[in-house]
Amino acid sequence: GTRRQRQMCIRDRNRIAVWSGSRWSALGDGFDGDAYHVLVHKGSVYAGGRFTKSGNTELNNIARWNGFFWSGLDAGVNGTVWDIQAVGDDLIVAGTFTTAGGIEANRVAKWNGSSWSGLGSGMNGEVTSLAVDGGTVHAVGNFTSAGGRSANRIAMWDGTAWSPLGVGLDGHTRHVSVIDGMVYAGGDFMNAGGLPANRIARWDGTSWYAIGSGMNGSVRDVLPYGGGILAIGDFTTAGGVAASRVAIWDGSSWSGLGKELGGPWIRCAALYDGKFCAGGWFNTAGESAADNIALWDGQNWSALPFSGTPNGLDNVVYGLASDGKNVYAAGLFHRA
Repeated sequence: GTRRQRQMCIRDRNRIAVWSGSRWSALGDGFDGDAYHVLVHKGSVYAGGRFTKSGNTELNNIARWNGFFWSGLDAGVNGTVWDIQAVGDDLIVAGTFTTAGGIEANRVAKWNGSSWSGLGSGMNGEVTSLAVDGGTVHAVGNFTSAGGRSANRIAMWDGTAWSPLGVGLDGHTRHVSVIDGMVYAGGDFMNAGGLPANRIARWDGTSWYAIGSGMNGSVRDVLPYGGGILAIGDFTTAGGVAASRVAIWDGSSWSGLGKELGGPWIRCAALYDGKFCAGGWFNTAGESAADNIALWDGQNWSALPFSGTPNGLDNVVYGLASDGKNVYAAGLFHRA
């Protein structure tokens, strides 16, 4: 009994795990390849990435966890999944794939719970991130056309057709969010709508705007925070001030947290229990040891420890999601 319990406690969390507030737990057998995104929707957990199996269950880059086991979404998709978002009862999935459930779906597809369909003719390059605003879907990536129309790295789906957002962005765009009716894009671009905007920009429905003087490195995620926005990525300055991988925009200026994450980059973020949770590739958070995942309470960082890996997760975290009670992490890790 005791030995078996210990074996269960140190079970590999193969690329996906859940934090309950006090401990990490596995979700079944996890995956045989990397997981890049996780979504909690209507009592289920959805994961996307580049994997083919969970235990003996065949999967193609996307899967659903019902609380007991992983299952595929029909035949899945034939390429990497970078993002999954919900629109009502449907899921919108983005990545590098060209088919979903065996039918044509160029880099973006819809799952209605039983079957796949494309969103128009899709994109001519990878889609890296999605944002939903009501029934409208915003998509960004490294494409130059959407639905057969010119659309530079960002486009909007209204349920029927794709349309561009002005002249778009001039470089790889890695993230899109809709916050208070505004569209925020982050990535590697230097111009938005033909105007200088260093790696982060805002679209108000008509025009693009820079957000201060932007960042000196890639922006990977943007989320609402304290009446403004919080951006994460590979940067070390924001608006010309020191901001190591995390920066807050209060509506008029950028500021850093003052306590750094020690590592190359942060890849993902989620809000959990009134705190900001960051995931990526790092081993310290402020004055604390924290392996690849940490919580910011507004003043200090803390780790999400477990006996097997005292300070967090043993490899890179690519995706985070929270249902309010738990944090779900996806990535390259095997142990928590």
